[in-house]
Parts: sequence; structure tokens; C-alpha cells
Amino acid sequence: MCRRVGYSGLTDLDWRYDRRDGQYKLVDFNPRTGAQFRLFENVHGVDVVRAMHLDPTGRDVPDGAHAEGRVFVAGQPDLASAVAWLRHEHRLPPAP
Repeated sequence: MCRRVGYSGLTDLDWRYDRRDGQYKLVDFNPRTGAQFRLFENVHGVDVVRAMHLDPTGRDVPDGAHAEGRVFVAGQPDLASAVAWLRHEHRLPPAP
């Protein structure tokens, strides 16, 4: 999508898992850093905003794996979908 519209840069994406077909669906796209950017940094403590500063100023962006030992869980209960699924399937949606 970004290539097709000619966008190059950071994006804030929101995805939701669709239990009906087992696929993630893009529900929000913003051409900016998101509020949660600090959740994702490498072992050197470099997040996307720090990398955005280091690279154009000619400094090296330390390469490294993501920081170990961090767990990120996101979710938003969708009561209306759960009720609709329950009414149609006579059971709750399976866990992802």
C-alpha cells in the first residue's frame, strides 16, 4: 500500500485479529510515530525515534535484536462481536 501511494517513512498501524478467517486486518494507518513507540527497542535501547535522529545526523544506528524479556499483550474486548458470534455459533470465538 505504501509503495502504491508513494509513501516512505514511519507509520503507526493498528491491526485486529479476525477469528472468522484467522487473518489480521488493518484497521488504522497513520503516517507518524505511534504513542507506543517506546515499547519496541533493540538491545542497545534504540527505538524508532532515536534511530530517526541518529541516521540523518550521520551517526550509526546500533544493530541488534529486540530487547529480551519483554512481553507485550494488547487487546480490546469486542463485546458486540462476541455476542453476535455467540448468537450465531452458540459458543464463544476460539482464542487466537
